[in-house]
Amino acid sequence: MKPRRRRPGQSLVEFAMVMPVLFLVIFGTMEVGWLVFTNHQVANGTREAARLASVRGNLSSGGPIGAGELKDRILETTSGLDAGALTVSAPTSTWDPGDTVTIAVQYRYTPLISSILGRGSITLSQESTVIVHH
Repeated sequence: MKPRRRRPGQSLVEFAMVMPVLFLVIFGTMEVGWLVFTNHQVANGTREAARLASVRGNLSSGGPIGAGELKDRILETTSGLDAGALTVSAPTSTWDPGDTVTIAVQYRYTPLISSILGRGSITLSQESTVIVHH
């Protein structure tokens, strides 16, 4: 049996063929992980805002809490969220004890890869419904 002859540059060509796929897998995994993390942060912030609405209610000295205060609460209790991409909607009901309040949050997530591909953003939506206690 004859020993194989090494061909100069063969490894370089194989490397050039495999690396784009490997980079796609690595960066795709990172992007999906960041998307899941951001979605978790939005869900957690929504629950915290709903909890604040449930505790504060209409009987407090300031009256019902507004969407701006709920947005501030979300940004205080989460990390990595852009304030400009966050939209909070709160009902304008009376918020009396025993009423249910639904806080809806939308976050415009822009993938890191979109700057390369020129794609748009993804809207993450979360809702949390609570009963007003005070």
